[in-house]
Amino acid sequence: MNLCTILSVGMLLTLLFQGVNLFFVSSKEKFKFYDKHKSKFSILSLLFSVLHGGIAIAAILQVFESYGLKWFYFGGFLLGLGTILCPILLDFAEKKNQQEKYEKFNLLRPLVFLLRTAFVLVMLELFVFNFNSFHITDASTPYVPDASASESVTNVSYNNGQYVSNGAGFCSIVLKAPDTKVNTMTIDAVSNQKAAVNLEVDFSDESNSSTVLRSGLCKEEIIQNNVRSQTFPTFFSGNVGDLVIRFTVDKDEVVTIRQISLNQPIDFQFSIIRFFTLYLILFVLYTLHVSEILRRPFKEKQKLLKSVFAIFTALIILGTIPMINYYRTMRGSPGIIKDFAMTTGDQITKELVDAFEKGQVHLTDPVPAELEALENPYDWSQRIENNVSGKWDHLYYNGKYYSYYGIAPVVLLFLPYHLITGHYFPGWWSVFLFTGVGLSFLAMFAYSFIKKFFKNIPASFAIIALLLLQLGSGILFSPANPTFYEIAASCGFMFMVSGLYFLLKANLLEPKKISYWRLALSSVLLSFSVLSRPTLALYCIGAVILIAFGCYRLFKAPEKSKVSEKLKYLACALAPFIVIGGVQLMYNYARFGSFTSFGIEYSLTINDFTRSQFYTRMASIGIFNFLFAFPVINTVFPFTHSAEVNTLNFNGYYFVAQNIATSLFIKVLPLWSYLFGYRAFKLTKGCRNRLPYTVLFLFFCVLCPFIIMFSIWESGFIARYSSDFAWLLILGALIIAFLLYQNIKSESLKRLLSLLFVGSLFVCFMFTVGQLQDYITTALNKNPEVNASILSFGRIFEFWR
Repeated sequence: MNLCTILSVGMLLTLLFQGVNLFFVSSKEKFKFYDKHKSKFSILSLLFSVLHGGIAIAAILQVFESYGLKWFYFGGFLLGLGTILCPILLDFAEKKNQQEKYEKFNLLRPLVFLLRTAFVLVMLELFVFNFNSFHITDASTPYVPDASASESVTNVSYNNGQYVSNGAGFCSIVLKAPDTKVNTMTIDAVSNQKAAVNLEVDFSDESNSSTVLRSGLCKEEIIQNNVRSQTFPTFFSGNVGDLVIRFTVDKDEVVTIRQISLNQPIDFQFSIIRFFTLYLILFVLYTLHVSEILRRPFKEKQKLLKSVFAIFTALIILGTIPMINYYRTMRGSPGIIKDFAMTTGDQITKELVDAFEKGQVHLTDPVPAELEALENPYDWSQRIENNVSGKWDHLYYNGKYYSYYGIAPVVLLFLPYHLITGHYFPGWWSVFLFTGVGLSFLAMFAYSFIKKFFKNIPASFAIIALLLLQLGSGILFSPANPTFYEIAASCGFMFMVSGLYFLLKANLLEPKKISYWRLALSSVLLSFSVLSRPTLALYCIGAVILIAFGCYRLFKAPEKSKVSEKLKYLACALAPFIVIGGVQLMYNYARFGSFTSFGIEYSLTINDFTRSQFYTRMASIGIFNFLFAFPVINTVFPFTHSAEVNTLNFNGYYFVAQNIATSLFIKVLPLWSYLFGYRAFKLTKGCRNRLPYTVLFLFFCVLCPFIIMFSIWESGFIARYSSDFAWLLILGALIIAFLLYQNIKSESLKRLLSLLFVGSLFVCFMFTVGQLQDYITTALNKNPEVNASILSFGRIFEFWR
């Protein structure tokens, strides 16, 4: 038994001691044996922690790196350090609890949870997440560093010690029988096109010595630049006979296998990312359910909640940066600074900018004569058959190219930036900007809405409501693939949310003074949302309904309202809609000779919108897939995945951009509270302004989402469309849930609902992460580096692979 083995066994025993000591120190119960020997336990804990520290330092200095155990020792050091601090921290918490100003806040309970959670996660890291490292236990199993001597190969060449595929199709490598136990295989394989190489290994062993090998049982994925994924455990019986490595190569793909070895140990890997990710998730969920501070009503913790809302919103916004960076990597961005000195762009960032600078509404690119000569240029099949290269997803009308997409981001950002700098603003960073501002206003809206209508709900419910709105809103699809489509979507979202926020703050129905500047700003922002995305005009109609109710309130009290004040109200409320809306109407007329046509029927895409026919089932497809498409749960990170889009057996053409759909009723479980909508309505009996609030609820939270889902039949199903309506659908469900909760008398039932609400946040987080990963990998499937980094991150949590 070597020194490393002795130290490892000693480490395991001391870890168990530290766990026992942690239990005794943090337990509420009194134990005579522990109390009698408390000082000895403390001394031993200190000694073991020092020992852990010394071993960890030695391992980090690579003394034991050859054994792959340095992260194992680091885990012991981390736990040892924690147990030294345990008595100090717990004693501090007990003293604070005895002070009068802390009597309502139990510091001891969360601290005990944190310490015990740390111990559990360390033990999981060492014994569960690394259980494959224990796979080779037989010292007599020989390590075979080079098992590449082959008897035969198929569609593979052996050059300079490497196997290289010869062309597309099936490939195989037959290894000579090692005639020994094989507990692990190491295959260093890389593809020139894909993020990973998927292999299968056929085998014979003592339980199957026939020449007919067992196949389809050993499958592995070797991730690019991920050394750990190259070694995987095998579970053969006894000595192994022949081994056949099989894989398939696509057209123009080359797979290179640089080394094949057997029985290489699988290193311990104490993952800091996994440890703190799980720690953070558990801590947040525990705090939201148990914290005595967050159980208090919203109205008592408004200052704290402002900070919490800001922190969570900032974290989500920062979380979009890696997604933006994935896209930048795919597009070959030279660097962040150079991003802002671009000389190229897309339909929104450059083509519209150039057109407006020349004082024209049509784009500057000339239309090919071949396109004009076609009988029906909108028919994609005709363009393909005649090899005509029309500009994709542009509008073609009267011999000129136009853009369907809104002009608000152009006139407010891209055009001024180009006029000032001479460069084009990068589209992906504009999506980051619009998404970040939109999420910030969504947080402000949620805070103000709860403060106005539900200030008696627990503070934890307010935090969960915010996260459900932000994670379920669908706006995170925009930074996941920031093309010009997402520029329009994120810009429209930003203006729509900010407009509704200022409309909420304008006090049109409350017995407070109407804020005219907020009312005017709301109308301006909502108008710009339509200039970003025409679909959002529905919310302008909703705003006009609310303005009408406010107008009724104002005109109902003539003794308090002068004529000038009424005119001021109407001017602030309606003038922006008239002026900015008039700009959109004139823009439509200048392009297509019609005030109401946005030009989508002239799009050069797969489908001919000038002749496409509407069927009710086409509208049903969108509603079903947004609301009820049941996602997939499996063992592949992130363990929840989107379902394939269900076209409801539609025997005709229906466009599906990305074949991913996740039910909002599954992702955001509080949506089921709509089933109790009528009961919640009855609870509002006697409520002031019951009628206008009910009308607004039905319009914004029910009618608008369904109209938008219904209206996408022509464009087909795309997950990012949910940013137009999802957060308002969720808001309506939260309104019903909070109305019901406030009228529950049973404290035990309230605690159960609190647990379910916290659980719904975890479910929403998991399904959102799963859907975003599917969205990213589908959109960026041609970039192996990006997909490899995503797969490598997932492998941290797929510890069994």
